[in-house]
Amino acid sequence: MSGLTPEQLNQLSADIESAMHEEQTAQVELNKLVQSRAGYAARLNENTMVKEEFDLLDDDARVFKLIGPALVLQDVDEAKQNVEKRLEYITAEMGRLDGAITAKEGVVQAAQKKVAKLNQKAYQMQLAAQKLQQMQNMPQEVQQKKINA
Repeated sequence: MSGLTPEQLNQLSADIESAMHEEQTAQVELNKLVQSRAGYAARLNENTMVKEEFDLLDDDARVFKLIGPALVLQDVDEAKQNVEKRLEYITAEMGRLDGAITAKEGVVQAAQKKVAKLNQKAYQMQLAAQKLQQMQNMPQEVQQKKINA
């Protein structure tokens, strides 16, 4: 019936372990991407608020930048440009991360399917081995009746 060799069982076990490791690795990488994106989202929010504050400034307003322990006077237009550049960069990085997250989610799902498929195969092999064991424990005439039925 089954004809499973110990080598086949060992290979299946190794395949399941490898697939589970792949899934765990992909999940860890996905979590890192999601955390990174959350950090960029926070930075985007902060810089958006700064831009909104800059938009409310009067023409004669003075802007200072904290450099180390000192406040240094900065040109308003230069400060606005810096914030705009940061917003562009952050938005681009978030877009890149969104693509990477989508791709990594696909890898995680594929790995989960592979693990499920291998587990199903192991289950089927176990059932076949149990059936073979039952057949070997039956008297010969009962085995013939089961085969002929």
